[in-house]
Amino acid sequence: MFEILKKLSKRELSEFRRYLNYAYSKEGETVNQLFNILASHHPAFNKEKISYSILSETKINNKIYKEHEIRDYAAKLNKMVLDFLTMKKFMGDKFAKDEVAMDVLTDRELEKQFMKIIMNYKQSIYTEGLDRDAFPREYKANSKYFDFMTLHYPVLKKYESEEKIKLIESCRNNLKSNMFTALIADNVICIINKLEFEGKDCKFSETDGALINFMYEEFGSHGITSMMVLYKLLFDSFILPDPKSYEKYKKHFLRIAASLSIKEQEYHYRNVFILCSILKRKTSTEKFKNEAFALKKFYLETGLYRQVNSENLHFSFILNMIKQCSFVKDLLWLEKYLEKNIHEIKKADIKNLLTFISIYRKIMEKNFSGAFASLNDINLNSISVKYEFRILKLKLLYETGEVMNTLDDINSMREFIKRDRFLTKDLKKKVMNFVFYLERLIKNSVNKKKLEDCKLELSYEKEIFFKEWLMKKYSEKAG
Repeated sequence: MFEILKKLSKRELSEFRRYLNYAYSKEGETVNQLFNILASHHPAFNKEKISYSILSETKINNKIYKEHEIRDYAAKLNKMVLDFLTMKKFMGDKFAKDEVAMDVLTDRELEKQFMKIIMNYKQSIYTEGLDRDAFPREYKANSKYFDFMTLHYPVLKKYESEEKIKLIESCRNNLKSNMFTALIADNVICIINKLEFEGKDCKFSETDGALINFMYEEFGSHGITSMMVLYKLLFDSFILPDPKSYEKYKKHFLRIAASLSIKEQEYHYRNVFILCSILKRKTSTEKFKNEAFALKKFYLETGLYRQVNSENLHFSFILNMIKQCSFVKDLLWLEKYLEKNIHEIKKADIKNLLTFISIYRKIMEKNFSGAFASLNDINLNSISVKYEFRILKLKLLYETGEVMNTLDDINSMREFIKRDRFLTKDLKKKVMNFVFYLERLIKNSVNKKKLEDCKLELSYEKEIFFKEWLMKKYSEKAG
């Protein structure tokens, strides 16, 4: 404590004293009282009840302030809130905090504290497991140690020079590893976003691809780590998404998953799942439909979702699992899983999820009337439930032969979608396409030529809910 205070200049001592005493100064008390007044209106902050003009008529710190003075104090309060949030984020990031501390201690020539922090910093890099962030952190640790030694300990002997050269070599390798993984990760994000938002295929930049291959060969001569292999397999699988490259990437990921940090596990799990979805669309085979289900089971059974997200299991995720379980005829597994982990589901969602399981089981058993009757047990407590309810109702009306009622409900659904202000454009498009093809299925039910034409159009449609079910119904009608 004494040695760091000793390094402060007289000006810095005065600044630190003001920093400590600000809350007790007159200005600090005024800002504090202004905050208390504003906080009492959280979270609404109704402009009719709280404004600069109203505050200028309110006694603050035993004084009435003019509006321009209130604005000045509000600006100071705003800056303090921003400083607080910045400091909170900074203090929550141990690595960022230690990196700045090392710079401060280097400037002040405080070797003892510097060495203590850098040792703890290096030990912390891999405590959570292997992680891509380790490369830039190792670089920072080595480069900051190099800077400290260069500034305060000039090279006098050969072995000291060799030690510094080793540090520089380590920094170079850390930078290359970071660049290698970052290039791959950035290109993968670009490809995924192009697919998701534009529906277009996108490839790695030719320059980036050539550089990645060149760097990987360079790593090979010095020994390749399991992380390097993992990212190269990720690169290969997105360069040419096919079952072979997908299997190689997935197998290597599963083999080393336990040694990865939770953040790194989640990143690669997500990429494996996206690749599986791409291949499912490209191949249209049962294999990748079952594979997608197996990956979701892995996500639940390993508890990865729990470590990535501390919140409850999301309703939409479980609802999708119910649909997939019914597709692979394995609802019993999900029921047992939910029974064991019921505490991780929001209480408000439990009844609806159990009802949906019951409905999908009855659909599997072709008990469509029983499934339709169970729709009455659904609590329409969210927009996602309302849409699921309406789509299921349309399917079940069709399955029970209620043709006129299905058409009436289709018209009702269209009006519902037009009025809806919450659903995204993409989701609205998927619902509207489902409704459109279901209506054509009914209206062209006796015209095989039109049914075949509609079925062909449907086979190319990507933005639609329950495509497989519709394709099956078209095939049944067309004979």
